[in-house]
Amino acid sequence: MAFYDDVQFIVSHIRNSFVTSDDTGMSELVILNEPVPFKQQRYKTVHISETDTAGEENHSEQQAQSLEIVSDMDLVAHRRRSNTAQRLDRLKKERQNQAMIKHVQWRENPDPPQIADLEHIFVKKDVAVASDKKATSLLSELLEKLPEMPANPFTEYARFGGNSYVGASTKKINIFLTMLPSAQRAYPMSVIVVNSAKVLELVGLICWKYTHERREPKLKNNVNYYSLHIAEDDGEVDLDFPCLDPREIIAKFGFQVLALVEKGTPNAQHRNESDVTIHVPGEGSCTFAVESIDLTLGNVLERFIKQKFGNRAQTTKAIHEYKLVKRREPDVKLNMQSTLASTETLNFCLVKDGRRKSAEKDDWPPNGISMMEAPLYHSYVVSVLNRVRSKTSVHLGISGEKIEIVPIQQQKGTKIWSRTQKPVSYDTDAIAGCDVIEIKTTGKTVFRLTCFVQGSQEYKHHDFDAESKTANEIVQKVNHILQLRLSPVRRDYLALKERKLSKRRSFR
Repeated sequence: MAFYDDVQFIVSHIRNSFVTSDDTGMSELVILNEPVPFKQQRYKTVHISETDTAGEENHSEQQAQSLEIVSDMDLVAHRRRSNTAQRLDRLKKERQNQAMIKHVQWRENPDPPQIADLEHIFVKKDVAVASDKKATSLLSELLEKLPEMPANPFTEYARFGGNSYVGASTKKINIFLTMLPSAQRAYPMSVIVVNSAKVLELVGLICWKYTHERREPKLKNNVNYYSLHIAEDDGEVDLDFPCLDPREIIAKFGFQVLALVEKGTPNAQHRNESDVTIHVPGEGSCTFAVESIDLTLGNVLERFIKQKFGNRAQTTKAIHEYKLVKRREPDVKLNMQSTLASTETLNFCLVKDGRRKSAEKDDWPPNGISMMEAPLYHSYVVSVLNRVRSKTSVHLGISGEKIEIVPIQQQKGTKIWSRTQKPVSYDTDAIAGCDVIEIKTTGKTVFRLTCFVQGSQEYKHHDFDAESKTANEIVQKVNHILQLRLSPVRRDYLALKERKLSKRRSFR
């Protein structure tokens, strides 16, 4: 306890150390901010001299605003318990736990019970035996009542469907089913397949979807009984071309419409006995199917040349210039009116004037690209002609999806008037036409690629210069692709050319 005789200090201490407010607010008005001069104190203080008055006034002014009070945490927080108190608490808990434990001393019974007494003490009770009948749930009853669904033999091919993959590269193809009745055959079945699937796997996916939709008539249980053929937009199957190779990747083909055709025997993985192979010197061989071995050699040669050419004039010319001979007996002449069965072979060689040519001296037409090979990607080295007729070497890449023009990097200063060619890419649907515009005496040919630009809504053309063999091959390849796709740009371009030609005829 402390004694203070300075009333001003006590009032200042109360004002700054305690709460001086109440619900009415009167205490705050009485004590808080009440200026009390040191000389006008109503409380008794110790007498001081007049010389110390100034010092007391300064002292009272200093005491009016006290310093901030900082509390010590040792005064607020709980004091840590001593070790003795903690030890006493542990002993108390141990005594409580021991009070709950009862110790029993085992002793031998001097008078053991008799066996008859044990039977009365431990009486045998009758336990009900559980029944062998098993309880069935409502789901099991519904499954038993559900009719049995026929098993789909093509379930393993369902994983090639593009609908079950997110972000994967897929392709949508319309499939005409030739085994359906004539009334339903005109409506194709849309199938979405992943691009990494093979042709045989696409056939299995078509058969799986056909069986899953419960269509009639039912299919055979083997995918090798069926093959895919090229078809028109109206569903007409083009049997002049062989079926798609079941071992090839479906992404290599740019066909949007195909037809599922039933074969005679399941031999998709082996060559059919009616597959004819024709070897072309210097270019390899070509195998295609024939429906009967009673066909004449002339018909086989005509079908082969039609597959190689799209121009009727070239087809007619090649039929008269080339003949077929046996591959094992090239010196024996064959009658073009004889049948395949009479030749006793299905391997032939294409020759001219009855003689077998070597690969170096062969003059087989260079632009013999089939419709099947046209969508496959191929790059050519050609020269693009600029407005001042200067040439720039470029790579012309052609596939069933797009056409790319990529310049070849040249050394600086090679040509003074050379113009920088920028790389250009066009979708196949934007290609309007590809035609030969000039045949030079130097053995080169100039051809023009016409494209439709969506931004300016006009036709733009690129002129190229290349060897005659390369130029004819490019023109035929592009025309085959345009014939397969037949985009709206291509139809409008052909209609525009027809209108211009009719105007010219009218002026004549």
